[in-house]
Amino acid sequence: MTTGGDIGRLLGRLRKATGLTRKAVGRRMGICASDVGRIERGERDIRVSTLLKFCDAIGIKITFDFQEAK
Repeated sequence: MTTGGDIGRLLGRLRKATGLTRKAVGRRMGICASDVGRIERGERDIRVSTLLKFCDAIGIKITFDFQEAK
């Protein structure tokens, strides 16, 4: 199972790969850089809407693949 911390760490790696700072991403999302850091460290719960905003801010497309549990 993927946790908020796992997602946050992935978002941090993706942000760094784009060369954007936390401040730049925060500005694009309408939040402060420290909140971006909290998301990346898994210290802040991330809603789907926030996840989508983050991905949009760093210029990546996100898709969801829902599968039925067995």
